[in-house]
Amino acid sequence: MSNDKGLKQMAKKGTIGVMLPGTPFSLMMKDYAPARKMIDMGIPVALATDLNPNCWVENMQFIIQLACFNMKITPAEAICAATFNAACAIGKNDSIGSLEKGKQ
Repeated sequence: MSNDKGLKQMAKKGTIGVMLPGTPFSLMMKDYAPARKMIDMGIPVALATDLNPNCWVENMQFIIQLACFNMKITPAEAICAATFNAACAIGKNDSIGSLEKGKQ
């Protein structure tokens, strides 16, 4: 878990925090990454599934729901995190992640 000093550095550098809410769900953990705090600090967040042998969640709609319920972000923030911010996190926002002419 990141401390406030680390989060402030992320905000200053414009780092995108990639959240994997399916992981604590699959591992039956009660603590999730502090997405609400990060957004409030100006850190953009992205959402992903973390599909792997210990996290068999491949449904992005469910990931968005988990982020809203357990990370306390709004539906609009979660959709942005799952689309545009996720594209930004992998450096592909010029071709994917939003509905714009010329994008896939």
